[in-house]
Amino acid sequence: MKCDISFIIPVLNEEEKIGKLLNKIHQASSDYNTEIIVIDSGSTDSTAKIVKLYQRKISNLHLISKNKTDFNRSKTRNLAIRKAKSKLICLCTGHAIPTNNNFIKYFLDDFKLNNKVVAVFTEDILSQYTPIIPRIEVMCKMERLNKYCNRNGVLLQTLKAPFIDYNENNKFLWYFMSNIFTCYKKSFLLKYPFPNTEYGEDALLGKILIEKGYAKVYDRRCATIHYHKFSLLQYYQREKEDLKLRISKLKVKNRVNISAKIAKLLNMRVNPIQKIYFLLQLLFYYSLKLFIFASLFIKK
Repeated sequence: MKCDISFIIPVLNEEEKIGKLLNKIHQASSDYNTEIIVIDSGSTDSTAKIVKLYQRKISNLHLISKNKTDFNRSKTRNLAIRKAKSKLICLCTGHAIPTNNNFIKYFLDDFKLNNKVVAVFTEDILSQYTPIIPRIEVMCKMERLNKYCNRNGVLLQTLKAPFIDYNENNKFLWYFMSNIFTCYKKSFLLKYPFPNTEYGEDALLGKILIEKGYAKVYDRRCATIHYHKFSLLQYYQREKEDLKLRISKLKVKNRVNISAKIAKLLNMRVNPIQKIYFLLQLLFYYSLKLFIFASLFIKK
């Protein structure tokens, strides 16, 4: 049977949202032939049990179980991509839920915008359960792209018709992609597998994509609600990896743009005491960033 699109979902302890995500994909697939590949890397909760229950409802749902020690962000995805039957591959996160059921149609339409398009990514909306500062940071990052979208919320990124200058100040916007919910042409992923890394494999592939003359599409219509709960330690570790990625591998400038975050906080509909509290949090988070930057610089 011809398969229009394969959804690949690496999971680890995703019992809270995996059922909702599987149901969402199933609902969106009513007019399409799809397959879903879930790769469970040693979950200790009921994730695998939930997936097996959904296998009774979704005929083309496959579960691959791996040891946690065997998990690698890039290698795990590359393995599943090779196993997938479709010409289009959608990489998902087990705790990010699409906001509507039309995303397959939007993906297919976006690939028709230009014959060089090999990837379609979307807006990441962190849920209300995410701490306020990481949530504000992601909002500001996505808004840097949102302002270039057309009235439908779509932005074609190709060097043949640049949406913004391709220079040191803007390269991150050109390279940025997120495997939270991104659709690729399988042929491209087979030719350029995800680089072997534990962090930032999506942005590194975005860099390759642009430098090789391909195009990608940012489509807000496919947006997901991302249920990510950052602890302070997780934030520290992520920021450290992100800074190393930008400086050492992507070789792009790190824009702090703290004024945009301050403006967001000041415009929130909360009482003045809460605003002051949030601003103090922002000061703490950016002091932490400064410490991370200094520690990396000293190591060099």
